[in-house]
Amino acid sequence: MSNPPADRETTVVVADDDEDLRETFELWLSARSAWDVRAAADGREALELVTPAADAVVLDREMPLVSGGEVVRALSKDGFDGSVVVVSGNEPDADLGAEDVSCYLTKPVCRDRLLDAVDAALERERASRPIAQAVTDGSKRDSGPAQ
Repeated sequence: MSNPPADRETTVVVADDDEDLRETFELWLSARSAWDVRAAADGREALELVTPAADAVVLDREMPLVSGGEVVRALSKDGFDGSVVVVSGNEPDADLGAEDVSCYLTKPVCRDRLLDAVDAALERERASRPIAQAVTDGSKRDSGPAQ
């Protein structure tokens, strides 16, 4: 999956089994004018929502049915190359560490910290994409003559 061209909104999947927290994260993230935010109550639902259009996943680590760690491993196996931001009450460890994801935040987390983490993770993904992809994306945006 590549990062979205400038004319396509960013799609973010939020997965947390705590309904209040999930809704809060969804509100914070959807305040971005060009962000389509999709919410999941568990890991299985998160995996269903991560389509090729998804650019980032904000993920709780401890969820029913499929844990956050299992979601990260499944996304990696499926070739998901978007950003994964874990927001967890648990510290990183050998099962799921900060090196496994784009960013690992420990709860509680404030609005600005979450938004900054997702922005930074998306920017890192965009910066690391191949130059050929960047040129292709750029040519789609530029409709006028070169300056």
